[in-house]
Amino acid sequence: MHDPEIYPDPEDFKPERFLNEDGSVREDPTLSLAFGVGKRICPGRHLVDSTVFIVTCSVLSVFNVTKAKDKNGNEIPVKIGVSDPRRFLV
Repeated sequence: MHDPEIYPDPEDFKPERFLNEDGSVREDPTLSLAFGVGKRICPGRHLVDSTVFIVTCSVLSVFNVTKAKDKNGNEIPVKIGVSDPRRFLV
């Protein structure tokens, strides 16, 4: 997953690298290796997939996910980028 020949800029957060031009998920055998293979495959992989799906559905059904608004009621634009993890250190 960090091979720069297959995934340019492997350290950058670019989820679109796993999509084809039409938006479908790219056929990549290494993507299925996240849970291992063979006798050592993760026994909880189906539980994790189901839990992520259920949590996502629950959040989207219960909360109104919108952009934040300032004191005048104008939408605050979303800044996309990587934050500095050192700011969380004490």
